[in-house]
Amino acid sequence: MTWVDQNAQLSFSEALQHDIGKHSNTGNGFENYLAFYVRTFFEMPKKLDELFEFQSNFNKIDWKSEKFELVTVSHAAGSDQPHVSIVTSASGPSSNIGLQVKMGEDVLAWISANQDQFTFCLPPKHFGSDLMFFI
Repeated sequence: MTWVDQNAQLSFSEALQHDIGKHSNTGNGFENYLAFYVRTFFEMPKKLDELFEFQSNFNKIDWKSEKFELVTVSHAAGSDQPHVSIVTSASGPSSNIGLQVKMGEDVLAWISANQDQFTFCLPPKHFGSDLMFFI
């Protein structure tokens, strides 16, 4: 992605920023940009409080200052054990980075099985502006 960003007239991140306000049946600009940002943020293990601002009543929760990694969680057909893959900068581009779903049942299928191994789930429009992922 670095080469493309340096040599393209409009970098990938600039193109996503440009489309933040665009919403259609095939994608939502805000969620697409947010997925790119989260993917870039977690190229190395990071503390959650570096990405999210926690309310004061979360002060006693220790895990917010622990380092986390972005992962893809899936279940092979017939297996009870989840398969967890860490998403790193070396993971490279993937056609399976984000799943745009149309119904709530599709969200449940992504959470419970994710057989196509998508890193992000972009829920239906009636969920509001949302992005789902595992760390």
